[in-house]
Amino acid sequence: MFLDRKIRTFNRYLYWSGGGFVLLLMLVTSADVVGRYLLNKPLHGALEMTELGLIAMVTLTWAYTQAEKGHISLDLLFSHFSHRVQSIIGMFTSFLGMFVVGLIAWYAVPFALDSRASMEWTARLHIPLYPFKFLIFIGGLALFFQFALDMLDSYRQLRGYRHGNNT
Repeated sequence: MFLDRKIRTFNRYLYWSGGGFVLLLMLVTSADVVGRYLLNKPLHGALEMTELGLIAMVTLTWAYTQAEKGHISLDLLFSHFSHRVQSIIGMFTSFLGMFVVGLIAWYAVPFALDSRASMEWTARLHIPLYPFKFLIFIGGLALFFQFALDMLDSYRQLRGYRHGNNT
């Protein structure tokens, strides 16, 4: 349970960091719109800042959104199964999620390292891209561990149903 709390706390910090990028995106977009239409002078590099901010926002909020069950699911169909079948399906989908997200995180590291080695930058603002590519690894790793927690929760529920404890 100690590790469970640490993972959830880390995911919450990532979530709030992603929220910070939402705030930054709002400010950048507002400054760009005001500059473009009222002052006839758009914000230099606003599109690049928005693209990079979206990467950070999405990857940093993956795990917390999964923990809060905020991703799309088929509850209409899922709710008709017994609790035992729901637990088995939950374990399977969590394992599948761990596999897919694990691959994403695994391949994000060489992707980011290649970006760093080739000194890949944005065109207008010359911001290095590799830190944002590393965010894919960090967000993917956090989501991987969240899926592991979800699989463990489903296993605990299944074990409870097997032992006759339907609470």
